[in-house]
Amino acid sequence: MPPRTKIDKSSILDVALDIVRRSGIESINSRSIANELGCSTQPIFSNYETMEELKSDIIEKATEIFSQYCRDYISSGKYPQYKSVGMAYISFASDETELFKILFMRDRSHESSISNITFHGEVLTALSNDLGLDEEQVNRFHLEMWICVHGIATMIATKYLTLSEDMISEILTDMFNGQKSVFIKEKI
Repeated sequence: MPPRTKIDKSSILDVALDIVRRSGIESINSRSIANELGCSTQPIFSNYETMEELKSDIIEKATEIFSQYCRDYISSGKYPQYKSVGMAYISFASDETELFKILFMRDRSHESSISNITFHGEVLTALSNDLGLDEEQVNRFHLEMWICVHGIATMIATKYLTLSEDMISEILTDMFNGQKSVFIKEKI
């Protein structure tokens, strides 16, 4: 008899992430994962006490993937650093729709602390320095820009609209320049 294959937490998470990417977080359950792994549900509950614990790990992994999108866009140098984060956000919504939904389109009313993974400290510091805005102003500037970026990303993730990368870039530039003129005028 061949030795039993040990199914570890990492394998379970990888399979669960693949299921989410194909079918959404709602499709995650012990049977769907066990079917993909070709095993019983026992290894899943040997590694995870609850499905909520697994879903938490899925969200953490999705956050890592999104952060990598941001780093890749920033390091490409194609766009200014601040714009790169917005472009990465929208690209993530298009490429990783289900992961985008669990990170940015889920009910957060039950969460005691909503972490804002779109606030990249070094990016906002650079933006603050470039525009000469104080912390409160740059946070407001970013919030208003992020609302625009999130709107585009959500419309793309829900297949409401399709835009080319060039069009998205132009829209973000227009929004940025409009915001900039408002905030710079307020300083005078």
